[in-house]
Amino acid sequence: MSEAMNRRDALRLAGAAGTGAVVGGLVTRAARPSPPRDDAPQPRAGWFFTPRERRMVEVLVDDILPADERSGSATDAKVPDFLEAILLDEEVEAPMTKVEMRGGLAWLDTQCRSRFQREYADCSVTERHLVLDDIALPDKARAEMRAGAVFFGRLRDFVASGFFTSEMGHRDLGYRGGIAVAEWKGCPDAALGRLGVSYGEWDARYGARAR
Repeated sequence: MSEAMNRRDALRLAGAAGTGAVVGGLVTRAARPSPPRDDAPQPRAGWFFTPRERRMVEVLVDDILPADERSGSATDAKVPDFLEAILLDEEVEAPMTKVEMRGGLAWLDTQCRSRFQREYADCSVTERHLVLDDIALPDKARAEMRAGAVFFGRLRDFVASGFFTSEMGHRDLGYRGGIAVAEWKGCPDAALGRLGVSYGEWDARYGARAR
């Protein structure tokens, strides 16, 4: 199994767990226009990220969840738009505050400038992954990397929620919601197998089949 597949499977579980908390209160809205692509230092009206931050976010979320043989990347699924919508929606409790998001992006840029003399979005894939490897596992991150590790862990969950609640993410999951069924027969065995779980384990522990 490829590294991208391992990462995608882990994110699938994170996205499924976090979807309710992140998306539960999101009010359906009209499609947003494409974000600005100029050098203005501040976000345009209705957008959270500055153009420079937006470019960085598109690179970063695709480093977290790249395209593979099954589906496109986080940016293909419009995850950056999702992040902006959640951060700007005052009625939704986002996984991180606006200050935390902006501060985390600045932390990554500072790390890259210190190591490679350029900002995150301008670094090579290898250079970016060297930084991300240092913050991918919070419990193993060095003391000076812990702030970045906390940010990255929360962002990773945020990205997973955005991807797996998108149309592309639903296709990736094989999600069949919205289809009426005459009888609920439980999760299909093939889907249980992909997750490494079974109803037999549930029966052994709780004594009843939840179907």
